[in-house]
Amino acid sequence: MTPSRRAFDRPLVTISGDIKNRITPMSELFVRYKIVDPSIILSADITLVNAKGYVWHKSSMTNGVIPQSGIDTEARW
Repeated sequence: MTPSRRAFDRPLVTISGDIKNRITPMSELFVRYKIVDPSIILSADITLVNAKGYVWHKSSMTNGVIPQSGIDTEARW
């Protein structure tokens, strides 16, 4: 099971204020030794994004019934 965001937020409050001064040299070393590639600027998390519009219920989805216009037919749960 993946830890929630809150599992990381709580301990971060107690980390000292000079953490940025520690992270910067570490990240520079990671780049220098090719542990990370700075040209890759992608990140992802598990934050839920609220969909706009109407709900397309699974039974309607299975039957191919679109109850109202404005429903994103490519969206999935």
